[in-house]
Amino acid sequence: MGAKIGKNVSVFAGGRTGLMAEPDLVDLGDNVALDNCSVVAHINPRGDLALNACALRLGSRLLSGASMESCSMLLEHTLLTSGEIAEPDGVYAGWPAQYMDEKEYLRSKSRSMALSMFHTDPSHRALQRVQDNLEDERRRLNKKVEHHQHELQLTRRRIELKSLHTSTIRNSTLM
Repeated sequence: MGAKIGKNVSVFAGGRTGLMAEPDLVDLGDNVALDNCSVVAHINPRGDLALNACALRLGSRLLSGASMESCSMLLEHTLLTSGEIAEPDGVYAGWPAQYMDEKEYLRSKSRSMALSMFHTDPSHRALQRVQDNLEDERRRLNKKVEHHQHELQLTRRRIELKSLHTSTIRNSTLM
C-alpha cells in the first residue's frame, strides 16, 4: 500500500502544502509537479487517479477518477472532475476544467504574468500593508482633529458667553 511516485516528481514544489486525500491511491507518473493544489482520491467504482508528466498550478483540484496525460496542465484554481481526462499537451482552466487553445492560453498567461509580477511581489504586499496602516492612522487622526475642533468651538462659545456676562455685569455696576 502507498502512493506510486515516478521519476523527477516534485510534490508541493513551492513549499506550500495542499490537500492529498488518501495518497495511497494516487499514482504519480514521471515529471509531475504539484504545488499548493488538492488531489482527492477515494476508493470508488469510477476508477483510479493517474498523473503522467503534468503540472497542477496553485489551487487546482484533481478529483478521483480523473486523469492527466503527458505534458498536460491545470492552471490556477482549475477543477478536473471524476471521469475527465486532461489530454496530452493540453492546458485547462476553470471550474470545471475547460480546454484552452494555444492563443487563449498565451493571452491569459501574459495577462496573469503582468498582474502576478506586481501583485504577488513581496515588496508590493509590504507596501500595501504600509499603505493600509497609513490609511488607518489618517482616519484615526481625522477623528481626533474633528473632536478637538468641536471642543475648540465649545470653548470659544463659553468664552463669548463669559465675556458677554462680564460686560453685562460691568454695565450694570456703572449705572
